[in-house]
Amino acid sequence: MLRKLTALGVFLTLWAPPHGRAAVDTINIFRDGQLITGATLVNGVVSGDEIVSSRLATEGWANPRFELQGLSIDLAGVANIAQVKLRIIRSSGDAPNYTDILLYNSNGVDWYLTNFPFKAYDRTDPFYMTKGFEHTNLYGEHSDGAHYGVLTGIGINVGNPVVLHITTIQLLVDRDAAALYPDDPQPLDSWANGRLGNVYAVSGSDRIFRDDLGNSLAKGNTVWNGERVLLSGARRETVAFQLILECAPGADGLIDVGVTFTGLTNGTSSIDNGAAQEPGNPYNYVGKHIQLYRGRYIRMHDAVGAFVDPGVAEASGTLGRFTPEPLIPFEAEWGGAPFSVFPGTVQNAWIDIYVPADAVAGSYRGQVDVEVGGEVVRTVPVQLEVHDFSLPTTPSVSSFMFASQIPAARMGVSGAEAVELERNWYQFFRRHHTDLVVDTTAPPYDLFTESTGYQGPGEGTRFPYSFMTFYGAGAIAQAEGESEWLAWLAQRKEEIDRDSPGSRMVFYLWDEPSHAFAGGIPAFLDLVNRIGPFFQSFAAQHGAETLLYATTWRHDVGDNPYLGAYGGRTAEDRQAMVEQGVEIWHYNGPQTYQDFVSGSRIQGWRAYTDRADLWWMWEATAAPSGFDYLYDSVNFTNQYGEFSVGCGLFAFPGSDRLIPKRSAGLNGPLGGMRLFNWRQGFIDHEYLMLARERDPAAADRIANSVVFGTSLSSGLPGEERSAGYP
Repeated sequence: MLRKLTALGVFLTLWAPPHGRAAVDTINIFRDGQLITGATLVNGVVSGDEIVSSRLATEGWANPRFELQGLSIDLAGVANIAQVKLRIIRSSGDAPNYTDILLYNSNGVDWYLTNFPFKAYDRTDPFYMTKGFEHTNLYGEHSDGAHYGVLTGIGINVGNPVVLHITTIQLLVDRDAAALYPDDPQPLDSWANGRLGNVYAVSGSDRIFRDDLGNSLAKGNTVWNGERVLLSGARRETVAFQLILECAPGADGLIDVGVTFTGLTNGTSSIDNGAAQEPGNPYNYVGKHIQLYRGRYIRMHDAVGAFVDPGVAEASGTLGRFTPEPLIPFEAEWGGAPFSVFPGTVQNAWIDIYVPADAVAGSYRGQVDVEVGGEVVRTVPVQLEVHDFSLPTTPSVSSFMFASQIPAARMGVSGAEAVELERNWYQFFRRHHTDLVVDTTAPPYDLFTESTGYQGPGEGTRFPYSFMTFYGAGAIAQAEGESEWLAWLAQRKEEIDRDSPGSRMVFYLWDEPSHAFAGGIPAFLDLVNRIGPFFQSFAAQHGAETLLYATTWRHDVGDNPYLGAYGGRTAEDRQAMVEQGVEIWHYNGPQTYQDFVSGSRIQGWRAYTDRADLWWMWEATAAPSGFDYLYDSVNFTNQYGEFSVGCGLFAFPGSDRLIPKRSAGLNGPLGGMRLFNWRQGFIDHEYLMLARERDPAAADRIANSVVFGTSLSSGLPGEERSAGYP
């Protein structure tokens, strides 16, 4: 595996880990005061049993940095670099706020680990101050050790002045590459006597676990009267339900299970896919009003992760259980339909019905057929009452989810396919009553028309904002003169006008300045007051609408004349912001797998009670580059050694070059139950706005009873515990 280890005199320890896993080779780069042969230090010395660095980052990020050079550890024989973990144990002294680990290599690849857990506090964790190479920047594109060759050195980049005291530097190499991405259990060809048990429906905000046979909701619930599915919706609304299929306990499961739902009719008109432009393409929405998904069950971590209230995590019932989350279109090459159901388990089928803008009001009827082996074995009636009103084409509150990138490399697409992929991601989010912002790129204005394969919510409308920056001002913040700022703003306007002409140009000045800006709020306001006049001058000269935004609160920044959007913690603050013309922007909310799935839905209600102009989610695709999206649950770790289960992960790659055995083979995203509940929350918002037109007091009472009578767990403004909010 590591061909040069013996020749180099590297000390190898065979470690037999618990739970029967394969042995791990431990390569001691520094241990017990001894450096590996040939290694040298830059900006650090060995002192007794530890390495003591110089004072790092005194002149800014990674300047100076600590380096360990002279390594010659051959990684070319490592089949998958996720087999390798780096352990660096800091003993005492300063703790860096944020750390990247540079991995110097013989092939000259720009390679690094992000957010190393130097602030970890749980010494009982077997991976204390340890991080796997699946978290490196290039893992999703190049997982083989041969791409990197020989590891020649390590550099430690920190952002705050620190002196590091290091007792241990090791590489841990797991011998079993196959264990990284286990196979799914497979149905048996011998199954012949599997028996279909209960078949019933639940709403999209109910979560039925894989082992949950005989759930009481089978007797009746908000969409099921024990015999038929009962739904209602307005024009331009997406209405959804889940069909729950139980396989009876025993030796045999069910093979070749299908669910068919062709649509609904009122006798003279129908809601179906009869006019679908591409019936087999889940990303072409022209004429497509019905979409079926198979739920994918992921075994959740059995411990409570970060960013969720432990009481909520316990009450939601997910701990250690197979929980439905990703929703895979039936048309997928893998993971869709037909499918198998193992004995003594349940399987959900999610059914979306988009009510077209020209639907005739009244009662529509249809049926869902459940087939086993091509034979219909159960029929479920469905009734939809279409209201005689429509949801607005332009939403009453803007919403979006942020993604740092569309995972084209992980999905293995380029060229024309990558262009199509980008369109499919943007349109997918719009079809689900929200939007997607990728890095600083808001949805291009011309994507949502029939000519581009789109029909549905927001057809023909533009997302009202474009972003000049996201999560901080970047290098331009250092510019002093007005002319330099005006030239930069003009360049950004030219770029934005190509994709979203006439949109409000948002300058995301800083992320959470109350604790993340050097000098705190006073220093942050000094910056705002220095550059604010430049934005006003630019707007006057160019007729542009600019918006200075920061994730902060009115009670922190006061009535600043230049900031145009931030948060309002109290009703009094929000009223003052409305009167001053300042936009109310709130973000995040319950976002982990361990929250109730309905927590994502409540955010649309909170947007109503908070009078928000915009609500956004910090990430839709948060995961390390080697993450097994459709198998693993822990997608997030931080510098404290904490983990989170599903935090910031609402959409999944529709194809997977790295793990092809779990690739749906689709050139677009996969949604999930929490994303679709986010969707339903903003649909609910439209109903609340319509109700407010009739009776504002009654609408407010309804919304308040839901929002303030619910434990939302984390991340919503005004709550004690807030993930990702100041």
